Amino acid sequence: MSYVDVNDARIWVEEEGEGRPDPAHNRLEEVSVPTLVVLPTHDPPEQREVGAQVARRINGAQLVEIDSDHYLTLREPELVTKLLEEYLVTASTRASSSY
Repeated sequence: MSYVDVNDARIWVEEEGEGRPDPAHNRLEEVSVPTLVVLPTHDPPEQREVGAQVARRINGAQLVEIDSDHYLTLREPELVTKLLEEYLVTASTRASSSY
């Protein structure tokens, strides 16, 4: 399997005798790790729906909406960092208490 870089996106290229893997969106229900979905409120509706679907289909996923556009990591770095830190601490605490 090889990759081609097209506008900063990696796409699969089939090689003879190789099949394409299942797209990730067909396997979301298989995710079994803590998952945080961050959704900028000013993203286009189509992108917001993708994030909402991901959060609905991954068991136990947490959905957080941030008042920003698609560049939220550039516009709100402190807020995103705080959100991730809190989520990771909570997720690791839950994981360690289940042992």
